Amino acid sequence: MTKITKLLSIVLMGCLMQSCSNKKLDQQFGVNFNSIRKQNGIPILSSKWVVVNPFKTRERAWRSPSQKHGFVSKKIIIVNNKITSESDTYYSGKQLPITDLDHARQNEAEYLVIRYFYDATGKKVKNIKAFTNAEESFNVSFDEAKAILLKWGIKIPYSDLATLSR
Repeated sequence: MTKITKLLSIVLMGCLMQSCSNKKLDQQFGVNFNSIRKQNGIPILSSKWVVVNPFKTRERAWRSPSQKHGFVSKKIIIVNNKITSESDTYYSGKQLPITDLDHARQNEAEYLVIRYFYDATGKKVKNIKAFTNAEESFNVSFDEAKAILLKWGIKIPYSDLATLSR
């Protein structure tokens, strides 16, 4: 075998092993994790959503293949095979002008992200943070986030809003 063939074989094997590892993450924290999401009142992951970053091992992101307004993506962060946080992104359907001079005359999506932080077990949400580019202040309270979503005409997809009023 030539050096190039050996190198390509090693790279291919690495990719295959990585692919198997990532499929395990999809099974563990994808749709199969929806029961934990429901227990915490977090929007569930649709089985119709697609993985955005298939080769990453410490994070996973899914997006709706068709949704252009509302709940459009979910991202999780994994440390030592446990979920540490999960973020849900909502899109108003509007574009905002970027105020940064380096990006003058460009627009960005008007969005809101709600991030849930899990405890050490990876089963219970212990804290929630929200941020948006739609308000003066980047960080907003959970109640402000709910009000923004309602203003955008987005139905809040929570199974139990009381569990999320932390």
